[in-house]
Amino acid sequence: MPGMLERMTIELTTLCNLRCVHCYQEHNPGDTMAADMALKLIEIADDLGIGEIVLTGGEPMLHPQFPAIYEEARKRGFIVRIFTNGLAIPPRNWPILEQMPPHEVEITIYGTTAQVLKTVTQRNVDLSVVRDNIGRFQGLGTPVHLKYHAMTVSKDDTGPFIEMAKELGCTWAINVSIIPMRNGDRAPLQYRLDGDSVKEVERANNLDFLGKSMGEEDLRKCHLGEEIYITAQGTLQGCVIFMGVTERLEIGDVKRQMLQISAAGDQIKQVRNFNKGVCPAWLHLEGTKRVGDYLRSMGADDLQNA
Repeated sequence: MPGMLERMTIELTTLCNLRCVHCYQEHNPGDTMAADMALKLIEIADDLGIGEIVLTGGEPMLHPQFPAIYEEARKRGFIVRIFTNGLAIPPRNWPILEQMPPHEVEITIYGTTAQVLKTVTQRNVDLSVVRDNIGRFQGLGTPVHLKYHAMTVSKDDTGPFIEMAKELGCTWAINVSIIPMRNGDRAPLQYRLDGDSVKEVERANNLDFLGKSMGEEDLRKCHLGEEIYITAQGTLQGCVIFMGVTERLEIGDVKRQMLQISAAGDQIKQVRNFNKGVCPAWLHLEGTKRVGDYLRSMGADDLQNA
């Protein structure tokens, strides 16, 4: 039904131990959600019958009250997923994670070699730490899903990433979507692959980014209307990047706000110009024609009104 919310994503903080060249976040130390706010949002999600909570960032594990926030979500019976880079997990977080394991952990891998990792994250990354933490989560019975950004500086490492994911017994997905920063800076777009390069990655790794095969991130998949995204600064959005329907969180009226954004997102999906589920966020950021041309360059010949 229209306006049926299924998932709440809470951006606990924009703090991160990495400085990825393609990141849309501004890593402002002040942008960390108050624990009381996060706990209230989890209570409201429970009241609304939402089934899934996603904890993200920045690096959500760096939130000083992560254990308390996580525990509340688990105690209320939500399906809880954590989006992390798998590098910065403070020791204080492990006791509650071991006591009440998450239902899934999604870890973004930025490369399989020291050179690619340094180029993308602008930090010296010890991949063995990530491997160890993957094993630790798997030891708890938690499925680990690995994500990878194929872009200009990392596309040749896509195949080795897939092999690493298989070796570690993880499900995986490749993403070629790069978006501007939230402050409007378009610098990340220089790292986006052009259509020919995307097809090159597809051919080399037996992928189809416009399709829906297992192990791939469908460029045209859209969850507007089904989820609510709440930034660390207290902004409600229909998803992480679509800001066409955005409200400043008012805790006394947040239920109405969430349902309104959900209904608006559902309506946007119904009236969008493209078929096959094209993500409206891309359209909002760059314009219908530009996005249409980009997707066609990858073989999407079924677009309408572009």
